[in-house]
Amino acid sequence: MTDDQATITLFKFLKSWQAGDAKTMLNHTQLTWRSRSKNPLGDLVALYESVDISTFKVIRASKITDFKVDILVEINNKSQATLCIIKEIAPYKTSKDGQWGVNPISALRLIR
Repeated sequence: MTDDQATITLFKFLKSWQAGDAKTMLNHTQLTWRSRSKNPLGDLVALYESVDISTFKVIRASKITDFKVDILVEINNKSQATLCIIKEIAPYKTSKDGQWGVNPISALRLIR
């Protein structure tokens, strides 16, 4: 069983990527990842601008803990990667009471 909100967060992240909307993508990233950069929006654009998404689908979701879900995703009918969705109340503070966010680094296998 997985947390539906984690899957919804991932869906919003992927839809924003598909639309080329980096600002909205950023809103669905992990708090810790955002906190580690002086320019998280610029970093996100640099990571993702080279790949356009025409299609995506969730293949499998696995609840690891109350604050971590791993979701296997496929884009453009070819690239697959397991994306890590983390629930935090603040950077470096996981909590089942926090907000879900995609760790953008976990998606790099989709774009390499």
